Amino acid sequence: MENENISTPKDSQNNPSISSIVGQLLINNSEKRTIKKSIATWSKSEIKTLEKLVQEHGTDFAYISLLMGKERDQVKRKFKIMEKLERGFGFVEEKS
Repeated sequence: MENENISTPKDSQNNPSISSIVGQLLINNSEKRTIKKSIATWSKSEIKTLEKLVQEHGTDFAYISLLMGKERDQVKRKFKIMEKLERGFGFVEEKS
């Protein structure tokens, strides 16, 4: 009757250990890695082209990105940056 002296719950085989849970979490997190997009480089001529296209087409970044051969997010991000740096970037100011 030595087995009666062991004080382990009957469910111990069904309960995973902490180390196995942590190991499983590490495996799951490693599968969720994201791929970084490369940073777009913009030449001065591309920036001028962007400014002209914004004057012609407004903020239709999807269409502008097709014309420029860049992704929409890249075009929108560059527009936002240039808009902060240069007041009125891409828009013709009305003369009074």
